Amino acid sequence: MYDYKNFEGRALESMTQAEITQANFQNMYYNNAWRADALAHTAFKGEEFVIDKILPYGIFLLAGAPKIGKSFMALDMGAAVARGVPFLGFDTIQGDVLYLALEDTQRRLSKRLNKCFGDEVDNLQHLYLYNETAGLNEHYGLLLELDNHMAKYPDTKLIIIDTLEYIRPKQGRSHIMYTDDSNVINTLRLFTNKHDVALVLVHHTRKMGDVDPMNTILGSNGLSGTTDGSWVLQKPDRSNKRGLLYFSARDVEVPRLDLEFNPENCRWTSNGIYDNEEYDIKKDPNFALCEVISQFVNFCEEPWDSTVAELCDVLNETNLNVYLKLTPSVLARRLTAVARSLAQDYGIEVSLRTGKANKRYVSLHRVSKEDEGA
Repeated sequence: MYDYKNFEGRALESMTQAEITQANFQNMYYNNAWRADALAHTAFKGEEFVIDKILPYGIFLLAGAPKIGKSFMALDMGAAVARGVPFLGFDTIQGDVLYLALEDTQRRLSKRLNKCFGDEVDNLQHLYLYNETAGLNEHYGLLLELDNHMAKYPDTKLIIIDTLEYIRPKQGRSHIMYTDDSNVINTLRLFTNKHDVALVLVHHTRKMGDVDPMNTILGSNGLSGTTDGSWVLQKPDRSNKRGLLYFSARDVEVPRLDLEFNPENCRWTSNGIYDNEEYDIKKDPNFALCEVISQFVNFCEEPWDSTVAELCDVLNETNLNVYLKLTPSVLARRLTAVARSLAQDYGIEVSLRTGKANKRYVSLHRVSKEDEGA
């Protein structure tokens, strides 16, 4: 084994590529620091992306509202990498895939595989599914399970955990959410730092919308801040087949994809990169207001009926205020301006009225097909 100290002071040109690589990594384990010139010339093995342009190696979140189609997307992603075929129009690196479907039974997984892939299911020999794990308990059982899987299947390129909540360690009453979220990701990084693999964590978004889709990811900034990137899947409403997939990552340049869900095989297809300038939030604040109102109504168990001031407070918590500078009087005017768009494009009825002491009230509810036919 090379002694890194022997290389100290030597010109980089006098060292072979093998010497640079071995000395640099030996330095990592023994001295905890890299020589900058050696690190810059170190040869790393493997490909940088598992899915070209959108999924490099590292830890990523795939977040979306409950029942929006995240698990179907995750399964299709795993199947695409296992076969080495494109996913949402982007090439993949073929390799083994581990999918921890922690919310599903074997029966449900079998039914889902047949529905999604039909005769193609016979080509999924490199996709491995499991529905149990020890999680990130005090003994880090999940890390041992993943290391054992990598030892058995060293060509594994993608690991999907569905969902993140199932692997979290139990917390006491006096825990801090940011610390807990950061600890989960940093623990998983002990595994990903050793392997050329993409680890995708399926997760949920919170009920309240936001101008920035990344702000809707459930939890603290400890999640989005410590992962290598995030995908957020959104739909205008649950019955709509169209969706947008937003990306935020260090090495990903694709901003968002225009998607469509096929209920026949429960798979998403891409219509390409979504770059409609008409709906740029900063250029069209009324569209931003419509989008957030739509998401807000989706997650209200009952029609909203309260003061405009209270609705303004709720909406300002979504960071929408950065673009709209909302006050109750401004919100009332904007709701009047977008009422027709909300009705025609989103199926949401807006009603404004004045109550006692000249207080302004607003009611919001989504018009069902039964209401439209009445």
